[in-house]
Amino acid sequence: MISKDLKEIQLKDLAFVILYTMLLSIGGAMLLGLIDFLFIKYLSTQLGSLLFWLLAFLTGSLIRKQYVNPHIVYTVITGIGLLLAAVIIEALPIMLIYAQATEFASIIFDVRIYFEWMLYYYNPLNLILNFNFNYLITILMIAVGTYLGVKRTYS
Repeated sequence: MISKDLKEIQLKDLAFVILYTMLLSIGGAMLLGLIDFLFIKYLSTQLGSLLFWLLAFLTGSLIRKQYVNPHIVYTVITGIGLLLAAVIIEALPIMLIYAQATEFASIIFDVRIYFEWMLYYYNPLNLILNFNFNYLITILMIAVGTYLGVKRTYS
């Protein structure tokens, strides 16, 4: 059973969860975003959401191996990392097109852009005011992928 008592958080486990979440989520998202860019460029299809499911499942499984007793804080940290990874996977192909056009390739490594994109992407007003079925399906795919990854952290 997942624990909610803050006294049961172990500093070593928390450090490993944060480290694994940042390294696996952001590094894996950059890699899968580049793969998605190649799919878009050469095959004219986007597989970012399916690749995110793979990353979420892998991240959840690897993070679960880092601690003995599951805790709600570990799960929340993993969920936030997975939401950031989903934004990176969705945004990186667009950022690569911009980087190629302006010949400013280091922009894809600027994490601030992805945090701004995340604030815009998960804003509920965007779904209400600018309703689009593609956006709705993308949000649902991200929600399912995040659920898969978070569920693996405590099961």
